[in-house]
Amino acid sequence: MPLAPAATLTSRIAEHLITVLSAHHAPAAIMDQERRHMRTCQLGATTNRSVVGVMPFAAATARRCARAVRPGCAVAASSRAATVRSE
Repeated sequence: MPLAPAATLTSRIAEHLITVLSAHHAPAAIMDQERRHMRTCQLGATTNRSVVGVMPFAAATARRCARAVRPGCAVAASSRAATVRSE
């Protein structure tokens, strides 16, 4: 999912999340709950070092998984990344 344009990110992210949850075979009730909770969405900065610290690992894992499956297929990359264990 492209992050740009940032102005419409919050309106696009919920359906992309549902696509990924569906690919992971999440129950329909969970997907409906996530969709409801994401109707109101705000973005903000974080000072939480745990969140900031894990992002390089998440990005590197996503790149490796995307190369291992069909390039440009976020759902397939996400499914593969779900099986990767952190070290």
